[in-house]
Amino acid sequence: MLYAGALRFIDRAAACDPRDPTSQFVDLVYRAEAIVTELHLSLEAQAEPEFVERMGSLYDFVSSELQQALVERSVEPLDNARAVLAKLADAWSRVEVEAVPGAPRP
Repeated sequence: MLYAGALRFIDRAAACDPRDPTSQFVDLVYRAEAIVTELHLSLEAQAEPEFVERMGSLYDFVSSELQQALVERSVEPLDNARAVLAKLADAWSRVEVEAVPGAPRP
């Protein structure tokens, strides 16, 4: 759901005029950035250090693109951020979760 939220905010920001001070562009990009930050903070290095490092690098890239969009007041960097998040969302949707005794089923 976090990926879907970030993608939704990015899409809405991309539909705004980034140079219009009355548009919601900045707020929407900040919301997407907050979700990416939360995803990054949720990584647990003790579990799979190599995986965490790779995911962290992807989240760093997405954050960098979102920041670039804000600095440049441009929608172009949003395309790069969106592409990475969309691929991650798709990949996670394909992961099969093993049943853990006593855990609720998705």
